[in-house]
Amino acid sequence: MSEKKLYPFVLNDENVINSYGFRVRNSGINFQRFDDNPVMLEDHRNETAYVRGNWKNRRTEGSKLVMDGNFDVDLPAAQTLEGQVDRGFVKGASPGLAIDWSEDPFERQPDGNWDLIRSEMVEGTVCAVPSGPGSLVQLLDKRTGEIITEDQIKLSLAQLKADFKNSNTPTMEGKITLTTDAAAFLLAFGLTNCDTAPGISNAIMKLKAELDSKDQKYNDLKTEHDKQIKLQAEALVDAAIAAEKIVAGDKAEWVELALANLSLATKQINKLPGKVSLTAGMSNSSGTAATATAVKSIDDFEKLSNEAKLAWKEANPEEYKSLFKR
Repeated sequence: MSEKKLYPFVLNDENVINSYGFRVRNSGINFQRFDDNPVMLEDHRNETAYVRGNWKNRRTEGSKLVMDGNFDVDLPAAQTLEGQVDRGFVKGASPGLAIDWSEDPFERQPDGNWDLIRSEMVEGTVCAVPSGPGSLVQLLDKRTGEIITEDQIKLSLAQLKADFKNSNTPTMEGKITLTTDAAAFLLAFGLTNCDTAPGISNAIMKLKAELDSKDQKYNDLKTEHDKQIKLQAEALVDAAIAAEKIVAGDKAEWVELALANLSLATKQINKLPGKVSLTAGMSNSSGTAATATAVKSIDDFEKLSNEAKLAWKEANPEEYKSLFKR
């Protein structure tokens, strides 16, 4: 029995920039999961129906990552693909790599290009048209498992390039000419040496520190003021409850009113009638104050003021009926 034919493919050349604009460093690829299941797919389709075989003899040859394709000849689709490879119509291969953006997988190199230095290989695909002399690369988001599109890759690289440029742009250290108004404003706050970028930065930070200090003082004063207003509001309402001008169940509403406008709450409470004392309009023949229990006869009742009579009648309806019962 003849030995089964294997087909060598270059899946990556770390010296070649692919069509996405970056290189893949072979030493940065984690093969642990791939080696347990070195599956060969068609078109990077992660479905059983698109399995076309597996990969053998993974190795590096200089800058190239090389593997031998082993086609599943029991599958008609795999036989067809193997025939195209054998006849020289299909020559390309592509690694499926998973990356985690939080690991900063890309790194700028001294030549100004970007290398993918951290990735994990999950599959290898035989493809018709590689993106460069080495191979085409498909990237997956390691956290979601979703394919990272070509536009997303290019946009991410563009952002990395912009961030790198901004972080390496020299800061402006030369003299800066301020307008007359700006210079006068800074001088009014005692800020000098503000004709350079560092000087202006220091001035801004000093102004911010002063503003923060004043804000803290204001907040402390406001907190103390609010505390005193609350104490006054609660004292006002408690006194009104004790005088039976308002009921205890309405305390929260009256306190809220007093917190919003203490003066208005005070005026409203002062207008409310308090508890009526029957002794206020009652006196005996000697001129001393009588008590409510002193109303034992019609004569006692007649000694009361009209207001006290009404109050006693409402407070003692049964005694009132007995008093005038004929």
